[in-house]
Amino acid sequence: MSPDDIGSSGRELHRAYLHNEGKGRNSVEDNLLYPLKGAHSPPNSTVFAPLGDVPPLRELQRHPSDPFVVMAAFPPNGQQAAIWHLQTGQLVAAPIGAIALAWLPDGARLAMIRAAEDGSTRCEVVTWPDLHSIAQCPLALAPGQPVDLVISPRGDLAACTWMDEGSAGVEFLTITEDAVTQIDDAGYEVSTDVITRSVFSPSGRYMAFGAQDRVVWWADAYDQPAVGGEYEIGWITILDWQEHEFRSVVLDEVVANGWLPDPESETVMLADPIFIDEDHLQVSLPTGSARTFSPRPQ
Repeated sequence: MSPDDIGSSGRELHRAYLHNEGKGRNSVEDNLLYPLKGAHSPPNSTVFAPLGDVPPLRELQRHPSDPFVVMAAFPPNGQQAAIWHLQTGQLVAAPIGAIALAWLPDGARLAMIRAAEDGSTRCEVVTWPDLHSIAQCPLALAPGQPVDLVISPRGDLAACTWMDEGSAGVEFLTITEDAVTQIDDAGYEVSTDVITRSVFSPSGRYMAFGAQDRVVWWADAYDQPAVGGEYEIGWITILDWQEHEFRSVVLDEVVANGWLPDPESETVMLADPIFIDEDHLQVSLPTGSARTFSPRPQ
């Protein structure tokens, strides 16, 4: 996709960023939006088996202790999630209808968002690696589609991200030993479909995600330089689960006259936020700088 193909809204670029469209690659380093890190990093020569006839393009989560990774592939009929072996690249499990998968902290249970043929979706918790169903519940979402699932470090709360044309949000579910339940009136919606993944703090008290009104935030077109000055790139929304409160932190940046995105990085989006510890949340900006702040109200 060339800069000439990108309109002022940048929605096509946003989708390419999320789905790595058109890359046509399946090596470890090239095909993952989220770089592989950790104890089970495979050699660069590892090739992951395709899901159907398409390669996995997006890493979602690694198993807490074993060399398995959840990734997403994007065939024409929509996002599908499955599990691969990190070293061999073998496709290990591909639950039917799975849009998103996430292990619970114990590594013995797997939560998933599954789509049915009638268009409905549900959250289901199964055993791992046997995939025996433990509990499930229907998902009541806004008009959009679920795209991601993240589990709290405590294993008792899940955040399900959904997206639609021009809007997105997060819904929450509680998880117990034998039940999963969507929490009524606990979700949060933003009037943009340009968002990051959600992330929990180490204790599970806080959850955060980033959002932008526009992908091309510095001008009216991708190849148009900034005129210089202070720009609002986006914001971080933080949920304090203990106080049941949401708040947002605006992310402004001063850029020089003539600034354009680095063509090597092709990144104009906020990076996924990271909790350094319980009291420090960090987000990298597309300008190359980073912001660190407390999730607590100041």
